[in-house]
Amino acid sequence: MAEKYNGWEVIRPLGKGGQGTVYLVRNPKRGEQLLGLQARVKQTLSRINLGVAVKDDDPLTLAKDLVALGGPDPSHELAALKLFDLPTEDEEQQKRAVGRLEAEVTALEKLKHPAILKLLATDPFKRYIVVEYHPGGTLNKHLSSYRGDVLRSLVAFRPLVEAVAAIHEQGAVHRDIKTENIFVAADGRLVLGDFGIVIFTKGDNGYRFTTTYEKVGTSYWMAPWAYKPERLAIEDVTPSLDIFPLAKILWSMISGRDGFPFWEIDRDENKLEKLFPLDPMMPQVSHVLTQCIVREEADCKSSARGLLESVAKLIESARSAGQKPDDGGTWRCRMCGRGHYVETKVAMHASVIGRGDRVPFKLYACDSCGHAEMFEESVSRL
Repeated sequence: MAEKYNGWEVIRPLGKGGQGTVYLVRNPKRGEQLLGLQARVKQTLSRINLGVAVKDDDPLTLAKDLVALGGPDPSHELAALKLFDLPTEDEEQQKRAVGRLEAEVTALEKLKHPAILKLLATDPFKRYIVVEYHPGGTLNKHLSSYRGDVLRSLVAFRPLVEAVAAIHEQGAVHRDIKTENIFVAADGRLVLGDFGIVIFTKGDNGYRFTTTYEKVGTSYWMAPWAYKPERLAIEDVTPSLDIFPLAKILWSMISGRDGFPFWEIDRDENKLEKLFPLDPMMPQVSHVLTQCIVREEADCKSSARGLLESVAKLIESARSAGQKPDDGGTWRCRMCGRGHYVETKVAMHASVIGRGDRVPFKLYACDSCGHAEMFEESVSRL
């Protein structure tokens, strides 16, 4: 018989991490519904086997019930249950584990945003929490769908920045932002999860909320100023610890690669303008990223709201700089912002970096300032 946690029925494990195991579970109402279907199937089969008079609609009802029992659960009936491991030998580690559980519950209860994972149930005594389940998996498995598409990446990324800004405004810092902790919802939304090492720098009364200040996070995504031999003091836990990896998330979406080591965004193999030399938006995106992915904290954007403003400007620029309008109209000039690009009669073939063939290009010019752009014919841009 499947294990249950206050009615949440375990279906299968989803994965195991440093803090515990995550299971796919069925919500209590769905479980009750399936039990009802099983009882009805047994009753119908019993009548048939005993030769009892069968109702006209019994065969059809039986077929529908069997299909419902054998089919997959609707995704909205499923959830993810995280069962925390509590060390039994080390009392100090046990306190930290309990503190993380309490911090994650508090964070998910206080933070309400479409881009933040929803808390559905919790039982601190049984050491588990239940959060919404997204069958699409995590962002690291979907990066190729954003590759090279600046506007799509920015639009999907903006709600994440809004969510992180909301987290910071509650006096919290996530501390473990990475593609593996961002889920892809059925409607395409990106949802930030795994608040297991979130830290509240102040409680409701101005006091420290948790004492789990140890150096934590994922080294590949962690800001350089978090690399210290000693634990970070509470005053050193700042929003910049989230802004650094957030910028790496945007880079990963646009590049189609899952991050890069440390702060090496200026290496040629990591420069977006080198990876996509024909896209005029790449230098603008890189300019924002290099204000966040830095070696020294003093050089990093200090607030998520500041990053959000930059993202909004990039979206505006991308929409007016070669992104095809939804209404099928013309493209606004990215230089003067007044005129629109008009196709000229100039056509040519040129080699593309990284490709051995020569591809056709067309030239477009602004009907106001004359600014010209050359784009590959097969690309649905200018």
